[in-house]
Amino acid sequence: LYYVLVWAWTKVMGAGPLGFRTFSALCGTATVPVLFLAGRRISSRAGLWAAALAATNPAMYYYSQEARSYALLILLSAITFVLWQRALERPGGARLAWWAALSMLALLTHYFAAFLFLPEAVILARRLGWRRVAPAVGAVIVTGLALVPLAAAERSNGKANWIEGS
Repeated sequence: LYYVLVWAWTKVMGAGPLGFRTFSALCGTATVPVLFLAGRRISSRAGLWAAALAATNPAMYYYSQEARSYALLILLSAITFVLWQRALERPGGARLAWWAALSMLALLTHYFAAFLFLPEAVILARRLGWRRVAPAVGAVIVTGLALVPLAAAERSNGKANWIEGS
């Protein structure tokens, strides 16, 4: 997903370093208010702290400068977390569908989004019942399974050598 979005972004902003990096900077900046929303579910103070920590976090600053998918992954993961919180508070088909849709986008951005999706899905299933969350969870799982050939191709092309520790 990141590469498709950056391709469109560079058509508007240009294909130089500034064009590539402004997309990540925008994603990093947008993460701050999303984390405020996530923390606000606990208290206003927690929301402010979450936003302040995101705004001053050296890792967020670093990833917001890189022309890589990490800032978008963090943004989409934060949005899925907020949507997950809302689905737990007031379960409904639309809330679960939004959570699943953003989870799919996060997974399409980076495989590591599965590490956030899986515990969220298990907690939703335990609280709301498997029958209620099965369509949403199933849609994300199908998306993940559709990515398996791509992951296998990347591994065979040497783009995933970090897995083997080399």
